[in-house]
Amino acid sequence: MVDALYCPESFECVTSDNGPWVLYDSELIYLTAEVTNLDAGCEQERCLVNKATLTELDTCQVREDCAYVNLVTGPCPCLTTITVDKSAELRWEKVIEYDWTVEKSFEVLTNGQTPEALVAAPDLVLGPGQTSKICYEIVADREIANVTHTFWLEGCVRVCNTGDCPTEGLVVEDVFVVVYNGVRHELKIEIDMTDKPILGPGECYDYKYEIDVTEFLLGILGERNDEPAVEGAPDMSNHARAGITNFEGRDGLYFVYDEVEVAVPEPVVKYIDEKATLTDLETVPDGFEMDIVDRLWYLDGPGTIRFCKNVTNVDAECGRTYYLNDTARLVENDTGAEHEDDASVVITTPECECRGCTRTIG
Repeated sequence: MVDALYCPESFECVTSDNGPWVLYDSELIYLTAEVTNLDAGCEQERCLVNKATLTELDTCQVREDCAYVNLVTGPCPCLTTITVDKSAELRWEKVIEYDWTVEKSFEVLTNGQTPEALVAAPDLVLGPGQTSKICYEIVADREIANVTHTFWLEGCVRVCNTGDCPTEGLVVEDVFVVVYNGVRHELKIEIDMTDKPILGPGECYDYKYEIDVTEFLLGILGERNDEPAVEGAPDMSNHARAGITNFEGRDGLYFVYDEVEVAVPEPVVKYIDEKATLTDLETVPDGFEMDIVDRLWYLDGPGTIRFCKNVTNVDAECGRTYYLNDTARLVENDTGAEHEDDASVVITTPECECRGCTRTIG
């Protein structure tokens, strides 16, 4: 018995064995064939014929049987085209953070003095029914504690499938390019394609991103007086490319390109603790009365506040010392940081009078 394999055109067929075999009894013979498509076109059908021929040795009678295998080539590639459109904008954020301080002092006015002619008199003697004017001064000051600069690159790569087939092997790449003092610097940007890895026929999609490029830019430009040195007008651009493996008329992965220039913008300035709230809190001891206890100011900037209060001895005990405590509390508007300073006026009352008593020599 012999076995013959008839391989169709454009294919290569290799069998594991084709005989001849001499048979002395019934026997089951297993064969394998490796078939390779050499250059048959797509979406084609071919017939592979495997013929077994058995010849009886005494009578020379021939017996044959055939097995047919239908070979089908793969589908033809669906080709398409794409376009890419690039847009980008650089955003510069400048944050100025302030720190505040507060100081409080006082003067006591006696004998008709005015606040413009203050005499240092921290101690005050008030008899029953007597009133005195105390003038306070609060100095609220602020300084720049910190300045930070942040650069954000907002970009979009719009890819459109302009053909009739879905894209295959879609790749989208983006790079931020800065040329400064004749040196080219590149920052590759990773594009997230999770939501749209394939574009259908006629479909467009915007692959957007926003990344912090502060370290990259300041590493190139440097800083001068805590400000980015942008005077040299760096040449900046944003480049994008998109590629597919089934681009019509092209073999393998084929890319299309687009790029835009990127300008240095004016900074968007944000202030932290630019403003503050100032309160004046008075603690009045028993037996005294004040015409103004608490006051409130909203501060847009540093300044000095002067004001006066009248304190009256209503029925305080004689021969004692009292403390009129006044606190200036400043609260920064954004962070809520608090600053305080106290001014304490020492008030004494006259010695108690001796009524109906006779003083003798001890």
